[in-house]
Amino acid sequence: MVESQTQPSLISLQLPESDAVIELFPEVWQAVENLASGDVHTREKSLDTLLKSGAHRVSPLVAYVLATRLFDPNLPVRGKIVSTLADLMRRNEEGTYAAEGVRSQVITALSYFEDRALVAVMEVGINQPERITDVVKLVKYSPQAGKCLKEIAADREADEVMRRAAIQLLGQIGFVDALSELERLRNRIETRLGGQKRMPFAPTGSSSEVSLLPDLQKSILALQISE
Repeated sequence: MVESQTQPSLISLQLPESDAVIELFPEVWQAVENLASGDVHTREKSLDTLLKSGAHRVSPLVAYVLATRLFDPNLPVRGKIVSTLADLMRRNEEGTYAAEGVRSQVITALSYFEDRALVAVMEVGINQPERITDVVKLVKYSPQAGKCLKEIAADREADEVMRRAAIQLLGQIGFVDALSELERLRNRIETRLGGQKRMPFAPTGSSSEVSLLPDLQKSILALQISE
């Protein structure tokens, strides 16, 4: 069971950038409030304001609010949020990381929102493949990512596109403990496919599962190499 999320602090004092606290009022806080606006253009403008201010790199509270927008119904906005949060986990152009409290808040949020956050991030990767590097970066910091991805990959009731994305991520990130699960899934599909070829009069079964085989083979190979 995930522990309660800690209250994020207003500003981190760990970096020289902490003098940016001057810039946090009042425009930035107005932008933070407007991230929850029902108007997508207002949310887009507010996000741009925050990113220009640099407040998200020094304020754990701003980082927390950004993390809550992982569920933004507008995929382009959500995609920009994913990229922003992923950037917080990297060094900037000057070679420095965002404040430790900021990065901690991103990880805590991913843990707190559990599988919902992971699915929201995966949807960005599916619809905006140009952001896949950022998607992979965030998924790596999701504590339950391996378990959730394995469950999605094996779920015959799940959407085919989502299953494929889970299979690909397992291989790309290198969740070696998923190898046996992917091999079982591949063997089951191949066995059923072989049976259908021997008995062409039998029901064809799920063609969507058969379409997963190329990605399964690729991820299995990647994980075998990683072992």
